[in-house]
Amino acid sequence: MTSPQTKRKILTYPNPYLREEAQTILEFDNELKALFEEMCVLMHESDGVGLAATQVGESIQLLVLSSYVFLSDEERKRFSESEEGDMGKDLAIINPQVLEQSEDELVDHEGCLSFPDVYIKVKRPKWVKIVAQDIHGERIELRGEGFGARAILHEMDHLNGKVMTDHLSFLAKQKALKDHQRIQKRVAKNKAEETSSKVVSKSKSPGMQSKMKHKTQQRKKRGSKKKR
Repeated sequence: MTSPQTKRKILTYPNPYLREEAQTILEFDNELKALFEEMCVLMHESDGVGLAATQVGESIQLLVLSSYVFLSDEERKRFSESEEGDMGKDLAIINPQVLEQSEDELVDHEGCLSFPDVYIKVKRPKWVKIVAQDIHGERIELRGEGFGARAILHEMDHLNGKVMTDHLSFLAKQKALKDHQRIQKRVAKNKAEETSSKVVSKSKSPGMQSKMKHKTQQRKKRGSKKKR
């Protein structure tokens, strides 16, 4: 997806950038802040709650998470039922490392902005604690439970060149990839039809018809001169 507010777009699988390992960030400058802001725009326009820099073609250890992922199940339910909800502050998580994670695991559905409309079941730790840096380079520690842990680890996978289908068995992975290919073909077809419709609509406009009529008349005049 490309946003009208940014030149970047979210890359879809199997773009090779999704397999690159992200490099450690050493400079916390305005360029990094601009990238963070662009990623926030793309994430929200795509109705996502997390996005890694590798998903927009930048192989650096930056990920964006909505504070929504750190809400309790009850708080997220209230938010979903509310007609007007504020997703809260977006967090820049830079150079993240896992400090601790639970041995107990949960299986739940996951989606990914690089696999639009594909949802699969993935096993993840119940909770995770990470250390990272914020957009200013300051040390931060975060703990995610349930959905929060899942979101953190999903995005950290991206920084390591992994995608969610890597957690599946061979057969489950093949099914998910087929679903993804089918959806991408449908999206491409819809875009082609939309483009074609715009071209046809433009050609039928009075201005365009007048230009075409004028060109036709000019051709006829040139043809009549040749016959003479």
